[in-house]
Amino acid sequence: MLFKSKLVILFAVMSFSVIIFGQTRDEFRLKYGSPDNGVYIVRPDIVMTVLYSEEKQAQEFMVAPQSSLKKEDTKSEDETMSLETATEIIDEIIPLIQRGKFVREMVSGAGCSSVHSLDYEKVSIYLALRCTPNEINRVSFAKIRKK
Repeated sequence: MLFKSKLVILFAVMSFSVIIFGQTRDEFRLKYGSPDNGVYIVRPDIVMTVLYSEEKQAQEFMVAPQSSLKKEDTKSEDETMSLETATEIIDEIIPLIQRGKFVREMVSGAGCSSVHSLDYEKVSIYLALRCTPNEINRVSFAKIRKK
């Protein structure tokens, strides 16, 4: 009887792990709609691309303003998103409880631009920040990589 209850608990934990970390194309399609050339619209004017493992599980995410995908040389506030919006989207993709233990934060900057790296046991998160004429700490892109 004890073996059977342990087996049920093990199965529940494994199922939960697959639900948490087993993000697939179908799950993103349900949440964000069908991608356009592999690009999901996660907020108005903000898009996400997803790279998948050979097992078809989401492995890496890139979130950026849609206007930043254009090949123009102009830099404007439209090519950034607020830190609050970027954080909300990251929390949707990989909630804090699913990241594992916080390991470290590193910041590298030059002038009005910086890259923030947040390292957890199960994921790494990179935020590229820059200033705009109206605001500091605008996010050019966020990258999330599962380990």
